[in-house]
Amino acid sequence: MANSRFGMALLAAATVLAGCGSPIEPDRFYRLHEPPPSSIEVPVPLGPVEVQPFPARGLLQSERAILFRQGRDGRRIERHAHDFFEEAPADMVRGALLRCLRDRGPFALVLDGERGVTAQFSLDGRLLQFEQVVGEADAFVTVDLIATLVDLTRGRPILNRRLHVEIPAADTSIESAIRSFEAANEEICRRLLEDPALRAAAGGETQSDMPASR
Repeated sequence: MANSRFGMALLAAATVLAGCGSPIEPDRFYRLHEPPPSSIEVPVPLGPVEVQPFPARGLLQSERAILFRQGRDGRRIERHAHDFFEEAPADMVRGALLRCLRDRGPFALVLDGERGVTAQFSLDGRLLQFEQVVGEADAFVTVDLIATLVDLTRGRPILNRRLHVEIPAADTSIESAIRSFEAANEEICRRLLEDPALRAAAGGETQSDMPASR
C-alpha cells in the first residue's frame, strides 16, 4: 500500500511539472508570393522550351527548413528550428522561372513535363545557395543558381550562366527574409530574360549591344 501511494505521488508530481513546462513551439510554414501577371504582350520568336527539374547542392536538395548563416563570411550553415518553406527551395526557384518565362519569356510554349509536345529548347538549373545571412549591422538573402539553356535541335548550349543574387532585408526577421527571397527570385528571372545570349537567340540585339550579365 505504501509503495502504491508513493508511486501515485510521483505520478502526480510529474503531471504538475509537465503542466508547468513551456508550451511546445509550433512549426511555421512560408509560401513565397507570386508577382501579378504582366498585361504586356511580348513577342515569342523561339520554339517551345522545357524547364527541367532543378537539382540542388547539399541541404537544399531535400531540406525545407530555412537556412541561415552568421555574417557574409560565415562558414557554418544552420537551420531555423521551427521555420520552413512550403516547398523545397529548388522547386520554388524553378516554379518562379516557369511563371516568368510563361509571362514574359520569348518562347512560344513553356513546358513542365507535358507530353505530346516536342521541345526545341531545354532549360536546366542547379541551385547552389538559398540562404538568409544575418550580420551585426545588416541582413540579406543570397540565391545562387547555375542556368543552362540548350538548343536541342542543334545540340549546343545557348547560354550557361551563374546567377548570383543578394537582396537586402529590412531586418533579421523571417518575414523580412521571405520578402527578400521573393525579390531574389524576380531578379533571377530578370537577369535570365535580359541575358545577351538569349536576346541574340530571340533575334533581338546582338551580344555586343547588350550590357554584360552579372
